[in-house]
Amino acid sequence: MTQKASVMKVARGTLRRCGLLALLLSGLVTSRAQALPPAQADWKNIKTPPLHNINQPTPVRIQLENGATIFLLPDSELPIVNIAVTVRGGMREEPADKVGLVSLYDQVWRTGGTKTRTGDQLDDLLALRAASIETSADHNSVNLEAQSLKGDFDEILKLTMEVLREPEFREDKLELARKQLYTEISRRNDDPMGIVGRESTKLALGPQHPYARHPEYSTVASVTRQDLLSWHQRYVQPQNLLIGVQGDFDAKAMEQKLRGLLGAWPKGPTAKAPLPAYTPTKPGLFFIAKDDVNQSNIHLVQLGTTRRNPDHYAIAVMNEILGGGFAARLFSNVRSKKGLAYSVRGGVGIGDEVPNIYRLSVGTASNNTAKALEALYEEVNGMLKNPPTEAELQKAKEGILNSFVFKLDTSEKVLSDQMRLEFAGYPLDYTKTYADQIRKVTLAEVNRVAKQYLNPTGFAVLVVGNPAELGAPVSTLTTAAPGLESDTILVDDNVGVLYMLAQCCKPIWGDEIVGYTTRGRGISIHRANCPHLISSALNPERLVSVAWGKQGQGFFDTEVVVTSEDRPGMVATISNAVQNAGFSMQRFSATTTEGGTGVFHIALRVRDRNHIVELMSVLRRLKGVFTVERVRGSVFGSTH
Repeated sequence: MTQKASVMKVARGTLRRCGLLALLLSGLVTSRAQALPPAQADWKNIKTPPLHNINQPTPVRIQLENGATIFLLPDSELPIVNIAVTVRGGMREEPADKVGLVSLYDQVWRTGGTKTRTGDQLDDLLALRAASIETSADHNSVNLEAQSLKGDFDEILKLTMEVLREPEFREDKLELARKQLYTEISRRNDDPMGIVGRESTKLALGPQHPYARHPEYSTVASVTRQDLLSWHQRYVQPQNLLIGVQGDFDAKAMEQKLRGLLGAWPKGPTAKAPLPAYTPTKPGLFFIAKDDVNQSNIHLVQLGTTRRNPDHYAIAVMNEILGGGFAARLFSNVRSKKGLAYSVRGGVGIGDEVPNIYRLSVGTASNNTAKALEALYEEVNGMLKNPPTEAELQKAKEGILNSFVFKLDTSEKVLSDQMRLEFAGYPLDYTKTYADQIRKVTLAEVNRVAKQYLNPTGFAVLVVGNPAELGAPVSTLTTAAPGLESDTILVDDNVGVLYMLAQCCKPIWGDEIVGYTTRGRGISIHRANCPHLISSALNPERLVSVAWGKQGQGFFDTEVVVTSEDRPGMVATISNAVQNAGFSMQRFSATTTEGGTGVFHIALRVRDRNHIVELMSVLRRLKGVFTVERVRGSVFGSTH
């Protein structure tokens, strides 16, 4: 066969194969087209099947005689065993002068080693076995977690019990942790989102509330190794422990093992502190200047609620409509339609043991600050003026229920959820019934809770941003927040700032005042004649000129001291005069000097300087009164 004939034969064969392939493909396409269902006219008409019920495994709960609570959840999917220990007692129980103690405890509990091993020796041993023992802490608890391969579990369990019961808190590791915490303090004002979150929490709860405090150099420096040992002795007691074990093990054998390790541990003293008290958030506009940024971070805050509130299911659905995701009103309107936000979210906070913060937040370009703030208020008020629709209700429920499955999609999450419910004192079937409770929420309930809890006039508003790029004085932002009273302190007559009223002199509205710039906490406001302002410890370069802004509806704490004749009935005369003049008297004390002069200290709340001058004038006119003076600081300490 010639070369040309050979080429032609190959070509004909190729053509036959291509034709056959074309016919085959044509048949497949035709049959596939015939098998496809008719196209839907509108995607909105596609019907989604109902969600399947979640078959959640139930951990075995064991209560030891010494008060320790154990949860066991076997899962043989992987040859791994996880241990979680939660200890009741956290940052909220720290003494005010040692804030940071639990943060140091959290680190040194693990790195400081045990009585028989240093932390470095623990590191080496755990690394050789691909195991881990870690610690953490929050406002309510301190936690110990361990993980190991099934074959190494007995050894790792023994080490975990050593860390739990015999920590050494070695000095070198304490000093290392202290330096690390100092570094965190020194850098915490680098991040504007960190600033706005930290300081808005103070506005919502009050600066001295346990959930609003944060470590300072002085409080961290005051913590000693003995403080850590004492803390451990007080709180790490069996009746304060929740212990969960999850992984590849036999439940009966594990129960016997844990009873042997923990059962003989005697019950210790009860150290549960009362839950912190809450007071309503004081509305106002506050600003923290950060001149190295080109955007503003805005938080609107007030108190939220807890899961003990029977309305919390309806509130959760309302939150989803307002700020729960991409389809929520905040995201859809403030970001997508108006283009005012990099991020925007929020809703009424729902806490476990204590009220969470009701918070709305937005990040926006500096020159859009007023527009973004106004937009947040429009959406909150819009929930009342244009109530949610039935379509929004169903979409919100679907959003909650579709994401709910991912909260319980592993046995680790199931165990963690059960321990959380036990810790907060909720029924252990709370999570199992949650989806059904969400399904029951009606549109009428959502509209009712919106009216009851959204409270547009109750926000404290904090803006962290660059005042030079706002395009208008900060004080004008009150026009973007309808109904907001501004108790802002003004700097250079036009810029509002976050401020604290100094407790050393207790200024009240109308006093001549001077500001002192603190590190990351705004301006400390002092009376102009405050002795602390001339202290050599203060840096004169941090003094700033300040003035009172528009007067709001709030009250100020102050005190007066009255001297008088020491005669019967004088206490009643003075206290009746205060009350008859319409003043809110917080505390009252009476003493007598060696010379026979009566001395009366009175703590009260006043609107402004004229208000206190009015009371002092009334007291000076009383028969037998010698002097009436305003106290610079406080005889009683804090009146809150």
